Amino acid sequence: MYEYFAETPWVLVLTSGLFASAMIVFWVQSRHRLCLALAVVGILLTLIPLLIASMLTSPGEQVSTIVRKMCDCVRLNDTRRLLEYVESDEDGIRQRIKKELPTYRFSVCNVAGGLRIDEDPARPDYRLARFGVYVVVDAPSYNHTGPAMRNVKLGFRRQPDGSWKVYSFAHEPYQF
Repeated sequence: MYEYFAETPWVLVLTSGLFASAMIVFWVQSRHRLCLALAVVGILLTLIPLLIASMLTSPGEQVSTIVRKMCDCVRLNDTRRLLEYVESDEDGIRQRIKKELPTYRFSVCNVAGGLRIDEDPARPDYRLARFGVYVVVDAPSYNHTGPAMRNVKLGFRRQPDGSWKVYSFAHEPYQF
């Protein structure tokens, strides 16, 4: 539940802002001190969610940040730094990345399709990131140079130190 309010505090901000506005209007009309006190409380309740949301980083925001950093690594063709975001090689993902990535030269890599971070309530330490990626690539071995779109699925697992690492990876042609 805290994730929802950490990522979208606007529900609390709007309701408490409306409450504060109403109390200010009532205070101006009636000059009751209670209305003024409630208006001050409403203003504080408007600011508190914004402060808390700026201090908290939800798992979804952490995974989203990692996805964007991974796109930067791909754009820079930096396999070594990209592998820092991948778990130990139990499923061969690290080997697959080491083998595949050097066969391409990327000049652009951006999250293009809506980035969705899904959570399984039964497994709170797992997240699935699904997104479209736009790349400009030079792949001589595949006789392709230019833009391409792919659908990407990255499975993330929370590590004992609290960080998130990729444990599964799949990509396929982009579908509109």
